[in-house]
Amino acid sequence: MLVALCTSAVATVSPPAVAGDGAIIADSQAEFSATQGADGWHYGYYATDGDPGSFTELCCYDPDGRLSWWERSAAQPPWNLIWAGGQHPGTTWTARRWVAEVTGLVRIDVTTDRWEGVSGARTVRVLNDGVLVYERVFTAGAGGIVTDTVFAATVGGGSVDFTVSADGDETDDATLVHAAIYRIAVFPPGVDAPTVVEVDADAGTCASSMVPAAPVATPACIGGTTEVSAARSDGLALTDPYPVGITRIDWTIQEIDCPNDPLVFEQWILVRATGCPDCNGKGDGNGPAADECGVLNATRGTSFLTIQGALDAADDGDEIVVGPGTYDETIDLLGKQVTLRSSDGPAATIIDVGGMAASVVRCTSGEGPGTVLEGFTITGSTQPDDGGGIYVQDASPTITDCLVTGNTAGRSGAGMYVTGDAAPTVFGCRFADNAAGLHGGGIHAGSIAIINCVFRANSAVRGAGFYMLQGLQTDVTNCLFTNNAGAEGTAIWIGVFDAAADVAVTNCTFSGNTGGLGSGIYILSACEVAIHVANCILWEQVVIDSSCGATNVFEHNNGVFPSGANNINADPTFLDAAGDDYRLRAGSPCIDAGTNAPLPPGGEDLDGNPRFVDDPCVADGGAGVAPLADMGVYEFQGSTCDVDGDGTVGIQDFLALLAEWGPCPVPSEPCPSDIDGDGQTGINDLLLLLANWE
Repeated sequence: MLVALCTSAVATVSPPAVAGDGAIIADSQAEFSATQGADGWHYGYYATDGDPGSFTELCCYDPDGRLSWWERSAAQPPWNLIWAGGQHPGTTWTARRWVAEVTGLVRIDVTTDRWEGVSGARTVRVLNDGVLVYERVFTAGAGGIVTDTVFAATVGGGSVDFTVSADGDETDDATLVHAAIYRIAVFPPGVDAPTVVEVDADAGTCASSMVPAAPVATPACIGGTTEVSAARSDGLALTDPYPVGITRIDWTIQEIDCPNDPLVFEQWILVRATGCPDCNGKGDGNGPAADECGVLNATRGTSFLTIQGALDAADDGDEIVVGPGTYDETIDLLGKQVTLRSSDGPAATIIDVGGMAASVVRCTSGEGPGTVLEGFTITGSTQPDDGGGIYVQDASPTITDCLVTGNTAGRSGAGMYVTGDAAPTVFGCRFADNAAGLHGGGIHAGSIAIINCVFRANSAVRGAGFYMLQGLQTDVTNCLFTNNAGAEGTAIWIGVFDAAADVAVTNCTFSGNTGGLGSGIYILSACEVAIHVANCILWEQVVIDSSCGATNVFEHNNGVFPSGANNINADPTFLDAAGDDYRLRAGSPCIDAGTNAPLPPGGEDLDGNPRFVDDPCVADGGAGVAPLADMGVYEFQGSTCDVDGDGTVGIQDFLALLAEWGPCPVPSEPCPSDIDGDGQTGINDLLLLLANWE
């Protein structure tokens, strides 16, 4: 949990990239030394917790230790240890001190993570000349690499301390800490003005009305005069309020009486958020302003600037609500049983890593079904290995109403990669335009439930839509696979060899997928394994390549199958396949032609409409107790041959149909006698009416 910092997220400008500035001046890891004070670094501890004045150097350097470290005592405990990449607190705070080399503004990048398997709670802090400028709290078990940026005004010879304290048992709190310090601005010679001006925000506001004083320079010419001008980095007037965070002023001093070049230097205004509601939920003014916080822990009433910040601070059972916007961060659910949802859905709430070679979302800490991710667009990963959009290992989260798009993986699972002892549930999600180098453009998984999802325009060598390998419990229901491209098993590739496996593909629609073997479904399985495919529409495609096709169960499908019962091979008459609308027209052979057996009672189709709807104009061709399910992802919601609405199909309906023969008056609105829904009353409508004559 990050509870206090002045970060680049609230800065109004980025650090300048001009000659002499932005250079790294200290690195805790690269400059680690066996000599106290080398490169300005001292290794010690606070004899009194929280008191920088009690800093005491560690006594001993052990080159033969596990990590070659500084230690408080040759005999442990106490556990105050410091090595190149991190430090371990003892009964008191462990502190790594840098003696500042410059007077001016510096940027400090603090990178933290837990060390190996440690799980204790601990806190990392940065103190500038004894003043707390940064604090991150790690709850027990929390981890993951985090880099935060802190701006500080240093004074040459002053101290910057990087401390770690144990929040509980001090034997299990080793923490990776890497500090990199960059020079931003150094006080220029010949000018009488502060390089950094630090002020508090005005009471009740998130800005300061302070007007900085013009600098004074001593003219090089005796009796000469100077002319001073200024420009703010945010383009506002010098006298306009300064917002919380950092604003740069570029001052220019021109000597009027001498031909010298103008003197140009930078001054930085740091406005502290004292009195301004902030994102850390403490109201202490140390965090970004509340109106910049898009993430709310609705359970606790605290707000955060980042999604990960909210997750770090959350406890099991919390609900985190994310406001509209684009969040350029990766997130880790940290094994917490929380609901993380957007307030306005995936179109308005985007997690975009901008081409970063990392998974956007990670669930690798035993997350269960109570960990819910809902309503986000997940995009921008260029993962070189596995799992671009979502990476799940040994976890079973619930993922719903998400758009996973525009991700790549060098190997497998560009949209989502599932491995280990995992069985996630994915409901109502769309996987589009993801590309994997090998397997699973949309999803690569074993055991998984995929319900009411769309896989469109994904690509991979195998399983461009869904690649399933060795799943024991795999269920794909009410899913649409369209326009995916691959070489084998383009829409779905199934490989399973355990006789105990239960794999089912039910009420799915496949159309426009391109590839070689099995552009609809490719099955590779041991002969004792039975894959159940029912109520699916696999039209105009090579459907199955299976080494053991006879053992699989294919029933009540529309397409070409190597075996099975009650399958048909007929045009499903989609409403508008060219327009990507795969709903069924009235009279489709897929209506009331499925089997109810694999479906739970009271289910819904991909549109959220009732699954079991009888069409009185179509004879039941499926199996089960009426009403019977349709084939495909969409349930036809029923037509009627009772044109006049009197409860029977007879002569009055026949006459009404003849009276409306021809195109419907309004093409976009079906007329009562247009039974098949094709926009006109014709011979097909007449045949349907006669077939249902009472």
